[in-house]
Amino acid sequence: MKIPLTRYRLNKNIHKVKKYLFKNYRLKEKSPISKALNKTIRGKYHLKWENALKVLDNIHFIQEEISHWAETDGVSIWLSPYKDWTNHNLYYTLLHECLHGLVIRENKEHELSEFTEHKFMLNLDERLIY
Repeated sequence: MKIPLTRYRLNKNIHKVKKYLFKNYRLKEKSPISKALNKTIRGKYHLKWENALKVLDNIHFIQEEISHWAETDGVSIWLSPYKDWTNHNLYYTLLHECLHGLVIRENKEHELSEFTEHKFMLNLDERLIY
């Protein structure tokens, strides 16, 4: 049975993702996010927490059927209403999309490449990728 993707379920999972991000923000260098980044990249980096939180406040639904679950441009997240969303995959998809653009290289000008971001997410939690 397909569970409909409602605003209530979406908001509930957004709240869970924000709670996870705030926990990592408070833990700073001891956070799972920082530990995964230290395994993934060399050099210094800066975390733009406001980017991750801002994108969660701007979620839309994709109108046409696509092959993937979601996408982001760093400002908005688009979810496919055609996918079979469980709370589990909704949570990890939202977390995945908001982690794009979180990390800025030391010079505070360049984000990580998408490949490196995905490598970081795999080090953080493989459920973010699979």
